[in-house]
Amino acid sequence: SVKSPDLDAAKTALKLALEAKNAPSPDSLAKKVEQNPDDLQARFDYACALFAANQPEQAIDQLIAVIEKDREWNNDAARQQLFKIFAALGQMNPITVAGRRKLSSLLFS
Repeated sequence: SVKSPDLDAAKTALKLALEAKNAPSPDSLAKKVEQNPDDLQARFDYACALFAANQPEQAIDQLIAVIEKDREWNNDAARQQLFKIFAALGQMNPITVAGRRKLSSLLFS
């Protein structure tokens, strides 16, 4: 079997796309997050919906916000989702690079 970073990225992107197919619209989730900023599940779902709607930067920001509020939330789900997004975008993608920078400055500040 072919082992290439591009192939892995494509597989991850496909998996995320399939997960997102049934995601509610980002707008409905945005309202939920606005009404209750501490609802980390809503924020996580919002991030997934944003990624599904082709807004990876906003999705990354929402996931980082979850980590900021509670690093261990849901068995580290936000960080794992972030790494899936980074993998789907590809490690050299400027959005990935910026997202990794935000994450590391949060974790090591």
